[in-house]
Amino acid sequence: MRSIPFKALILIAVGVLAFGPVAASAQTASSSALNSQPTTNSKLPAVNPAVKANFAKLPLSFEANQGQTDGQVKFLSRGQGYSLFLTDREAVLALHKNEAQPVHGRGGKPAFPAQAGKIDVVRMELDGASQGVRVAGEEPLPGKSNYFIGSDPSKWHTNVPTYSKVKYSNVYPGIDLVYYGSQQQLEYDFVVARNADPKQARLRFTGASKLKLNHDGDLEIVAKDGEIAFHKPVAYQMKDGQRQPVEGRFQLLAKNTVGFAVKDYDHSRELVIDPVLGYSTYLSGSGSAEDTEGLAIAVDKSGQAVVTGFTDSTTFPVTSGAYQPTLEEFAQDAFVTKLNSTGTGLIYSTFLGGSSGATGSAVALDSAGDAYVAGNAGLDFPTTGGAFQTTARCVQGKYECAIGFVTELNPQGSALVFSTYLGGSGRSLAFGDAVLGLALDVHENIYVTGYAASLDFPVTPGAFQTTNKAPADNPYNAFLSKLSAGGAHLVYSTYLGGSGSSEESCCGDQGQSVAVDGSGFAYVGGLTFSPDSQRPRGPSRPYTTAANSGLDLSASSTPTALRCFTRLTSAGQATRREGTPAIS
Repeated sequence: MRSIPFKALILIAVGVLAFGPVAASAQTASSSALNSQPTTNSKLPAVNPAVKANFAKLPLSFEANQGQTDGQVKFLSRGQGYSLFLTDREAVLALHKNEAQPVHGRGGKPAFPAQAGKIDVVRMELDGASQGVRVAGEEPLPGKSNYFIGSDPSKWHTNVPTYSKVKYSNVYPGIDLVYYGSQQQLEYDFVVARNADPKQARLRFTGASKLKLNHDGDLEIVAKDGEIAFHKPVAYQMKDGQRQPVEGRFQLLAKNTVGFAVKDYDHSRELVIDPVLGYSTYLSGSGSAEDTEGLAIAVDKSGQAVVTGFTDSTTFPVTSGAYQPTLEEFAQDAFVTKLNSTGTGLIYSTFLGGSSGATGSAVALDSAGDAYVAGNAGLDFPTTGGAFQTTARCVQGKYECAIGFVTELNPQGSALVFSTYLGGSGRSLAFGDAVLGLALDVHENIYVTGYAASLDFPVTPGAFQTTNKAPADNPYNAFLSKLSAGGAHLVYSTYLGGSGSSEESCCGDQGQSVAVDGSGFAYVGGLTFSPDSQRPRGPSRPYTTAANSGLDLSASSTPTALRCFTRLTSAGQATRREGTPAIS
């Protein structure tokens, strides 16, 4: 069962990196776009609105092509819902049309929801443009992109420069073209020098079945799975530091060609024509991550980062001496990769799993550099002698097995310090257990949370909730477990959840994140669809009751003995499946 993913191009410090075929956002998508072959893609689950709003304000980042994508491409960029590839004469837009689809467990049963969709490819060519146009990045950004594709370091691309703008000089006599924008919208300016003719600028579209102008003057481009809108251009001139608006509009010239009509303006001064791309029928997305996704990251004090997730790529980069250098045939396993502080090299990289598959969903680092990885796996996941649970309880054959795991790797990624399953026997139709969040205390005890369908998930006597209350058709309760340092036994373990919701048959309660303070109190963040989730009562511990419908965001604090909750709060009523994916 795949856990909630994040975009497979992972931001580390001031760098961006891609693993294996995970460069699909650049490689696979660009190949599809440049050859006009639509593909499928996966979309991230809903993002916290505040995070999404802040992300939307960030400038677009244009990467110089240094071999990480098709050779025709000079620069590439990705925004919400599209990827952009700039060649010397055209812009290729790969537009992601997302449709709700469930994530499936290993037996095919829908689990927690994700998204899937298609790609429309629209090509915007500079019709009649000058030959040998100079294309250059402008306004360098501090971030660098790093691509670790395959196991051959000679094919990796590191320290790829990024820019906030790309300029085409003299695309027509006296006219430059500049691309820029934010994560939410793409803009491009035709900059018309004094006494140059703006009518020279023409755009020819392919991949569109129809072009039309609406009553607002927007250019609507009808593609296979939706309509793209270039808003009516804003034209202006600068005088004394102030914009002076100029009346301008799109003009349909031929079947798939448009130009610009501009009313009277001062030809002795520069003119800017600025259309903006909008796409109301294309939902925000991040493109296809194909068969590799990064799901969690931890960074130590020196800036070195460990990433985990899943892959079924046999060319995923692994390092000499890694614990598991090969991938089982047809398997999809977890990976654990540690990068240096600049993001330009691998300290170690290893697969982690067996022939039944595994997914790494959470990771943490201790002061010695050991990496603690957790997630879910199948029957033959590697465990170590003396660990808490060395065998899986679920029965292969009756239904596909999915069970949580917790693993500690040494600082070199070459050996397991300990590795244990954590889960029960599941329920029919491939409902299983998984760890989604992990934290360490100062004594290196391990705190994990996630979801459990099993009725026999390991819990400790006297725990807060010793039974799974969820029904068979919606069987997930969250859990919170504390493993001793070294993973030999449970200090405590409890279910957290209620009876589910008849209106949300695909989902249940889950813990998504966990943190621990210096006194040993664990704080869990997650979501619930249950109207009867446990809450403390009493005037000294108020809680909100409005959250008892739809989605609850909750955080809880438990003492080390885990016999009662001292605090449990709800974040109020919500309408989307967002939960609390991170807590610190």
